[in-house]
Amino acid sequence: MKIHPTFVLILFLVQVHAQNNTFPTSGNVGIGTTNPLSKLTVKGHVNIGDDGNYRLRTRHVDGKNLTDRNVGSLYLNYNTGQKVLIGWGNTAPASDLVLAGRLGIGTTSPIHHIDVINQHQATESFLRFRVKDAPNDYFQIANTTGAAGQFIPLIKGHRTSDNRYSISVMGSTADTNDTGSNAVVNFDARRTASPIQNRPLFVWTSYTDKKMTMLANGNLGIGTTSPSEKLEIEATNPTHAIFKGSHTGIQGIQVERSGGDHIRLVTNYTGYGGGLESSSKLRFAVNGNTLDTPSMMLNESGNLGIGTTNPGTYKLAVRGKIRAEEIKVETGWADYVFQEDYNLPTLDQVENHIKTKGHLINIPSAKEVAENGVQLGEMNKLLLEKIEELTLYLIDMKKENQNQQEQLIKMKEELSFLKKSIKNE
Repeated sequence: MKIHPTFVLILFLVQVHAQNNTFPTSGNVGIGTTNPLSKLTVKGHVNIGDDGNYRLRTRHVDGKNLTDRNVGSLYLNYNTGQKVLIGWGNTAPASDLVLAGRLGIGTTSPIHHIDVINQHQATESFLRFRVKDAPNDYFQIANTTGAAGQFIPLIKGHRTSDNRYSISVMGSTADTNDTGSNAVVNFDARRTASPIQNRPLFVWTSYTDKKMTMLANGNLGIGTTSPSEKLEIEATNPTHAIFKGSHTGIQGIQVERSGGDHIRLVTNYTGYGGGLESSSKLRFAVNGNTLDTPSMMLNESGNLGIGTTNPGTYKLAVRGKIRAEEIKVETGWADYVFQEDYNLPTLDQVENHIKTKGHLINIPSAKEVAENGVQLGEMNKLLLEKIEELTLYLIDMKKENQNQQEQLIKMKEELSFLKKSIKNE
């Protein structure tokens, strides 16, 4: 029989490689080893699938220590730039991945159920969730600072599919638990085991612009990072710290910035008008009034104007009519007229003053009243002064009349006596 040279070569190769393999009819099979420790022991690399779509199916996979035969860590890896796919499917996951222990990503010694150390990206993004039909929207957990040796956790919601809010935080409970005084959502800024004492508790920002700040003492600042009151509002631009609505048909409260430094309580005013006052004022404007002509204004001196924005030095200035059941005026009184040292003008002096001035002594003229008005208390005192002077004039006239009456009686008696005397002669 003629033996083909190729067959001889194959037998030779099998003979050579068989020195490192064992294929017994029963027991353990060894590839790359003649001392297999299990049903199949392979010493070296195993390639399953080659260039085809082949699979390795097994029920349990244990790791093996690199230096001894005991069970150790299990390593799953692939070439750089390639992926290790678990439970991969075309339209939905084909299987679940269940972990009974801890998961370490970026660490071989996880101490939490999921322990992640980012060692690969400059932005240090740890986690990102997306949905298939909105691939550009995502929820992300990352490190918000790029500084070395620092970690500031960032929880981020990014949304580009429409203009609704990018992230929502919700606390939910059952209808039966909607009782008591415990809050549904709790925001806790604290030290490890005690309240914050010095640093601010919360800050609301837009990029780097701090819009609102709450300090450790509970003071809330809007437009300021150092509020000194429980609620402090500051604004430099726009000028209004609080303003509800538009300049036309507004109902609300306006608190001006520190440059204008005044408060306006308004309802349904029309038009803005004018600039900012340089001093503090409290304006009250109602329907039909503008802030330049408010119904009432209290200035920095505590003077109140009703119907006027210029109360002057008066505590209450009213442009219009006043109706009241009673008004009490505390002022000086005119009883000094009855003092012995009071210089009571003579009627001749009064007559002369009226002829030359056109009004009583100490009483303002009609022109003065038109220009300056009258002081209610002072005018009452002056009117009483004239009444008391008139009383003194009447008393003097009464005395004078009595004297004249007595003299007349005496003259009548004397005349009667003379008549009798003449008759008797």
